[in-house]
Amino acid sequence: MTEGGWYRVGDAADFDPGTLRGILAAGHRLCVGRTAAVGDTPPDWFAISDTCPHAGGSLSEGMMDGREVICPLHAWGFDVATGQSPEDPNCLLTLYPVRVADGAIEVQLVPPPTPGRTP
Repeated sequence: MTEGGWYRVGDAADFDPGTLRGILAAGHRLCVGRTAAVGDTPPDWFAISDTCPHAGGSLSEGMMDGREVICPLHAWGFDVATGQSPEDPNCLLTLYPVRVADGAIEVQLVPPPTPGRTP
């Protein structure tokens, strides 16, 4: 852990756009990934709870569709920027701040995240 609650969770070079990884960090089950470019929008890093809030599936075992992670159990999509699902906007993922520093992906786990919002 670095100052401010940032935890190293991998090397940026190991993540191609569209890649999802299940990672356990400080007791949190995370799905960490990088979106693919969509139109003029470049790829972007994200870290979300790995557990689907609707069906309990491991989102890191799902797939990416644009900027959505698709649950492998019931095929609901979740926007990695908002945490919302188009199927039910009240069903929210927990989002974590993520950054790349010196080639390492870091996720902020302190303070505790808020569902559907980054702290």
